[in-house]
Parts: sequence; structure tokens; C-alpha cells
Amino acid sequence: MATHKRDSETTWRVVLAWDHALDGPENHRAAAEALLGKHWQDSDLVLCGRGHDQDAYFWLCCGAWQLQQEVA
Repeated sequence: MATHKRDSETTWRVVLAWDHALDGPENHRAAAEALLGKHWQDSDLVLCGRGHDQDAYFWLCCGAWQLQQEVA
């Protein structure tokens, strides 16, 4: 499951079936990518970082162009 609290009234959520071929972080990444694809399909956002605490993973999104600038 991936969740994004858009504002005080709107929360977006995507729930995927657990893929046993993937490990825990890979399953969570798949859900985060599904959330990006559902709500930001017309953007160039990509997952570019991950953190976690005792309760959840959290993902950092950035524009693909920002990653290209870092490499150049």
C-alpha cells in the first residue's frame, strides 16, 4: 500500500496484492510507483530516494530532469 496525504481533506491510496517474487522494500516501491502512475501520469516524477522508520517506508520523488542534471 502507498498513501499520499495531498492536503487536509484529500488522501490518495493505492493497494496492490503482495508479489511474493519481490522482497518487502521492492513491494513497497511497486506500490509507490503505482501511486505515481495513477495520480501524476502526465509528469516526469520518479522515485529517487527512500527512507523508513519503525512504521513505514517513505519515498522521495523528483523530476527526471533533476537526476539528469546531477549526472551531467
